[in-house]
Amino acid sequence: MNPRIYELSSNDITEEKLARHGLSVDDAYEVFEDNPRYFRQKGQSVALRRGRLQSRPDRIRMIGFNRSGTLCRIVLEYPDDE
Repeated sequence: MNPRIYELSSNDITEEKLARHGLSVDDAYEVFEDNPRYFRQKGQSVALRRGRLQSRPDRIRMIGFNRSGTLCRIVLEYPDDE
């Protein structure tokens, strides 16, 4: 069953992460508004340097095109309690 996404929200951290990949928040909203495909991504533990583990929560991948026709894959995180 595909997840239903009703709205997106962003913050400064979101903008920084997207910018590192050459994207903007506007790109994410353009993809969102153009009937993207959604895929669940299970949480996992990721090995960091020096043998440390970091837990990554369940997320959703949103894949679609922005207005300029670029195929974008954007990872969405579930909202936290704050």
